[in-house]
Amino acid sequence: MKIAIASDDRITVTQHFGRTRGFVVVTLDGETDSREYVENRHTQHVLGEEHNHSSQPQHAHGHSHDGILRALEGCSMVVAGGMGRRLRDDMDRVGVSAVITDQQTVDGVISALKAGSLQDHAGRSCNH
Repeated sequence: MKIAIASDDRITVTQHFGRTRGFVVVTLDGETDSREYVENRHTQHVLGEEHNHSSQPQHAHGHSHDGILRALEGCSMVVAGGMGRRLRDDMDRVGVSAVITDQQTVDGVISALKAGSLQDHAGRSCNH
C-alpha cells in the first residue's frame, strides 16, 4: 500500500492538505517501509494563488486538482489534518481514499494505519 501524508517538515501532519509544502509518500509492504518526500508544486494554495470562486461547475473552486492527482498517482490513500470537500470528491473519483486525521505525526499515522485504527473525520471537510 502506498499512502501520501501531508507534511511541511516530514515529521508532523499538516492541517490543510492544499497548503502543505509536501507529502511523505510511504510504501507499506509489511517487512520494510520506504519513505520519500514529494514537494508540493501542484496546489494553488501553496503557490500563493488566491481563491477564485468560478461559476464553472467542473472547477467551482476556481482551480483543478489534476496536478496533485498526477503527482500522487499510485497512492491508494492521502492523509491530512484537513482538506476541502472538492478534493475529497476528486480523490474518490479516481479511487483514492482521502482521510482527515487527528494524528499529529507522520509516524502516528503509519502506526494507526498498521493497527487498523486510523480514523477518518470526514465531517471536518471544509466546503470552500
